Amino acid sequence: MEQVTIANAGRTGMIADLGGLPASRAEWPDGARRAFHQVLRQLDGWCRERDRPRGTNAAIAEQAIRQVW
Repeated sequence: MEQVTIANAGRTGMIADLGGLPASRAEWPDGARRAFHQVLRQLDGWCRERDRPRGTNAAIAEQAIRQVW
């Protein structure tokens, strides 16, 4: 699995700065939320198959969706 790295240039609120989605996932359009959950399920499945921790999967999935939305 590839590692995703995002440069923040010293700014706070990096997650909210990515893409055009609202800061809160609860305010995302339905399509973005569905895509987030699909990516999260795939990441969790990959981790389960390899007995790896899943603690950062939600943040990774959120960053991925923000980058492409």
